Amino acid sequence: GCARVPTLKTLLANGAVREYTTNLEKAELLVTNLFPAPPPTFVTPPVSYPDPIQFDETITHQQIIDTIRRLHAHKAPGPDVIPNVVLKMCADIIAPHLLHVYQASLTHGFYPEQWRESTTVIICKPDNESYEVMSSYRPIALLNTLGKLFTAIATDILRYLIEKHELL
Repeated sequence: GCARVPTLKTLLANGAVREYTTNLEKAELLVTNLFPAPPPTFVTPPVSYPDPIQFDETITHQQIIDTIRRLHAHKAPGPDVIPNVVLKMCADIIAPHLLHVYQASLTHGFYPEQWRESTTVIICKPDNESYEVMSSYRPIALLNTLGKLFTAIATDILRYLIEKHELL
């Protein structure tokens, strides 16, 4: 990957090339191009929804263990700085504790604010001929590990319910 961002170049409307050499100029260019303003708010028309599905799902110790096993060991952690490899190494010890927290979160419909935190970093796309152009970069969001683990478990539960009730 890139150790530092080289001088970036953009093509102006008049055909001239503008160079961005300082860290501040490069940072502003990256933010402007990779994080555009959100689109205008779209209000969806009213729709009718089907009757709610009875949901008595409980999270099991084995679901937590299986989900931890599926984690990629060496992915970068988010702001909680808990590496996946740590969860994998102590899965049997931590799973009973996570079970109580995750079950309470599911039961009460509460997703802690800390689990929503992320760190966005800009990475170089691999195998580009030139790292002087904006298309050589992309942002990635590093999510908090415990939130990501809960989300994976909730996704498995939703997938099961969708299949069971033939919702798709």
